[in-house]
Amino acid sequence: MKAVEQLGHEKAPVRLGGLYALDRLGRNHPEQRQVIAEVWCAYLRRRYTPPVDIIGEIREGDEGGEEADRTEEQLQAEAEAADEYEVRMTAQRLLVGHLKDPRPKEERNDTRPNESEEYWHLEHIDLTGATLVDTDFADCRLPEMKIGRARLCRSAQFNRTYFEGDAEFSKARFEGEVWFDKARFEGAARFGAAQFKDEARFAEVQFSSDAWFTGARVSGTTVFTGARFGDVAWFPLARFDGSAWFNRVRFEGDTGFTAAWFKRSALFFSAWFEGGALFKEARFGGIVKFEDLQLGARVDNSESEPVRLDMSDAVVNQVNFKDEKHAWPPGWETVPDGDKWKLVRIEE
Repeated sequence: MKAVEQLGHEKAPVRLGGLYALDRLGRNHPEQRQVIAEVWCAYLRRRYTPPVDIIGEIREGDEGGEEADRTEEQLQAEAEAADEYEVRMTAQRLLVGHLKDPRPKEERNDTRPNESEEYWHLEHIDLTGATLVDTDFADCRLPEMKIGRARLCRSAQFNRTYFEGDAEFSKARFEGEVWFDKARFEGAARFGAAQFKDEARFAEVQFSSDAWFTGARVSGTTVFTGARFGDVAWFPLARFDGSAWFNRVRFEGDTGFTAAWFKRSALFFSAWFEGGALFKEARFGGIVKFEDLQLGARVDNSESEPVRLDMSDAVVNQVNFKDEKHAWPPGWETVPDGDKWKLVRIEE
């Protein structure tokens, strides 16, 4: 209780002392570790605006950010925000440090590592609405995780992260580059209405359960190369402002890109669809590649039937490409429709 009280102190060094006191308590008392993690998460969920010099933002009407142009109150507020930044980064580091898989990469498997002072067995993590800076959960083993509506400033790393339970990222704001390369989601992964302000990488990621990206928007390049979706992969109303790479992706369940908008290149080279694939009303603004497309067969009522690829009412920008051409799925072609092209099914 003393340590928790310290977290509310006005002086940053006292708050830091509270964080380290909780860490020492958790190392010596395993039964307290979940509660301590919840206290750290609650602290990170507190309302906070990082200093502009930390996250590289320029305030409206403040080109240079010279101290002489700011009031004493503004300078004091920024100094307090800088001190709070150090406290919050410590809270992040302590939480993440107890979630890192201590085993060598080649020895990691589906089972949890043995619990120790360094690695804690936690049941859930709630960072809903938190403000995080330089988030780094790479090589962590995470239980059920809620991080929806969170603001992740600068970069966010989840490379090789193992999500044991559901992962909730709905309405999260990723303000820098994001890496989920080789991550593994055992539970549902929800990224509905998430915003990615820069590049978003999901190369070789494995989704064992449902993956939802409904209404997500990526401003930079999107990379899902080599990913595997073991169940439903849902991207309706998603918007890809940069190139979208889905090369060599394996979609084992139903897949939906209904009304998605690919503003630039949409690359599905050597993609494999084992369930129904809906691109109905999708919009394509750049080069589209469905070359070497693999369509499996789905089993329904003990009868095998071909996978249905629905691209009806899809619209294509009418652009003249000098060096490359669209490569549409077999059976689909474009026809002029005003200043656009529409995809039509070619009956044999």
